[in-house]
Amino acid sequence: MTFKLFLDVLNKHGVTKIDAKDQAFDHNIHEAMTTIDQPGVESGHVVDVIQEGYKMGDRLLRPARVIIAK
Repeated sequence: MTFKLFLDVLNKHGVTKIDAKDQAFDHNIHEAMTTIDQPGVESGHVVDVIQEGYKMGDRLLRPARVIIAK
């Protein structure tokens, strides 16, 4: 409950979570931690999110740490 209230306050002030899963890798908002061979996933797309990233309006607060497909 406390965590939900905290997220509501962040949203109220314009802080949003970066949706990285299954998106094309963008070095402006993603930080690649590693690459893996993943059948069925296009090369350069995010396979998994290690740590969520956040933006405040157009400003990047923390990049999303991701694993990308080779």
